[in-house]
Amino acid sequence: MKRIIMVSILLIFIAALAPLVPQQSQSESPARPALTIERVGGFAGVDDQVSISADGEVVDKAGKILRVGPASLEGFIRSIEKVGIPSADKATVPHGFCSDCFTYRISMFHRDIHKSFVVEEPIVFSSDKKSEDAKIIRDFLSLVFSQSRHK
Repeated sequence: MKRIIMVSILLIFIAALAPLVPQQSQSESPARPALTIERVGGFAGVDDQVSISADGEVVDKAGKILRVGPASLEGFIRSIEKVGIPSADKATVPHGFCSDCFTYRISMFHRDIHKSFVVEEPIVFSSDKKSEDAKIIRDFLSLVFSQSRHK
């Protein structure tokens, strides 16, 4: 009898605490990434993609996870917004055809704002200011695609 009373008290205690435990609703969708970058082209016809969250977590198609620092992510976003070519709704043909170069389609999401840019290799610019931005872009893209099978 004592055992039944103890179990009943325990179940009542658990039932009383259950509403206090935060639960994620199944209808909630996961947070949208801050950036998605698709890399296409190259001699082998690569089609890679990474998603980058606002906290710097980079996830590739295979589910591999890499972290980038906030300063690196912010620098990349600033540079892309300065020198990236706004992406059209339709696919574009690369301006300077290179059989082993990549085209990067960058999509940025912030609240309800969506921006898309295209950057093509080789990533170089003539002015000194844009040249520094090109270096930031190249370094960041090299970092986030460094774990890929296709380099």
